[in-house]
Amino acid sequence: MDTSDESLFGVRHELDGSITADGPISDLDPEARLTGLRCGQRTCTVSADGQVTAEE
Repeated sequence: MDTSDESLFGVRHELDGSITADGPISDLDPEARLTGLRCGQRTCTVSADGQVTAEE
Protein backbone atom coordinates (compact mmCIF):
# COMPACT_ATOMS: atom_id res chain seq x y z
CA MET A 1 0.00 0.00 0.00
CA ASP A 2 1.16 3.47 -0.79
CA THR A 3 1.21 6.05 2.01
CA SER A 4 -0.63 8.46 -0.31
CA ASP A 5 -3.69 6.19 0.10
CA GLU A 6 -3.53 6.74 3.84
CA SER A 7 -3.15 10.50 3.31
CA LEU A 8 -6.14 10.71 0.99
CA PHE A 9 -8.26 8.86 3.52
CA GLY A 10 -6.74 10.77 6.45
CA VAL A 11 -6.07 7.59 8.43
CA ARG A 12 -4.61 8.06 11.91
CA HIS A 13 -3.67 5.30 14.32
CA GLU A 14 -3.84 6.85 17.77
CA LEU A 15 -1.78 5.85 20.82
CA ASP A 16 -4.88 4.42 22.51
CA GLY A 17 -5.30 1.97 19.59
CA SER A 18 -8.21 3.76 17.96
CA ILE A 19 -8.22 4.36 14.22
CA THR A 20 -9.76 7.48 12.72
CA ALA A 21 -10.17 8.69 9.16
CA ASP A 22 -10.88 12.21 7.95
CA GLY A 23 -9.32 12.97 4.59
CA PRO A 24 -10.23 14.75 1.37
CA ILE A 25 -11.09 11.54 -0.54
CA SER A 26 -14.84 11.98 -0.04
CA ASP A 27 -14.70 15.14 -2.17
CA LEU A 28 -12.93 13.25 -4.96
CA ASP A 29 -14.74 9.90 -4.81
CA PRO A 30 -17.50 9.45 -2.21
CA GLU A 31 -17.64 5.69 -2.92
CA ALA A 32 -13.91 5.05 -2.40
CA ARG A 33 -12.76 2.37 0.04
CA LEU A 34 -9.34 1.45 1.37
CA THR A 35 -9.36 -2.28 2.13
CA GLY A 36 -6.79 -4.49 3.80
CA LEU A 37 -5.23 -1.72 5.88
CA ARG A 38 -3.04 -3.31 8.57
CA CYS A 39 -3.14 -1.52 11.91
CA GLY A 40 -1.18 -3.52 14.43
CA GLN A 41 -2.82 -6.95 14.66
CA ARG A 42 -6.02 -5.76 12.97
CA THR A 43 -6.95 -5.40 9.32
CA CYS A 44 -9.46 -2.66 8.53
CA THR A 45 -11.49 -1.17 5.74
CA VAL A 46 -11.78 2.61 5.58
CA SER A 47 -14.63 4.25 3.66
CA ALA A 48 -14.54 7.71 2.11
CA ASP A 49 -17.08 8.88 4.70
CA GLY A 50 -14.55 8.14 7.48
CA GLN A 51 -16.09 4.89 8.69
CA VAL A 52 -13.48 2.37 9.86
CA THR A 53 -14.52 -1.27 10.16
CA ALA A 54 -12.48 -4.28 11.24
CA GLU A 55 -12.23 -7.08 8.68
CA GLU A 56 -12.67 -10.66 9.75
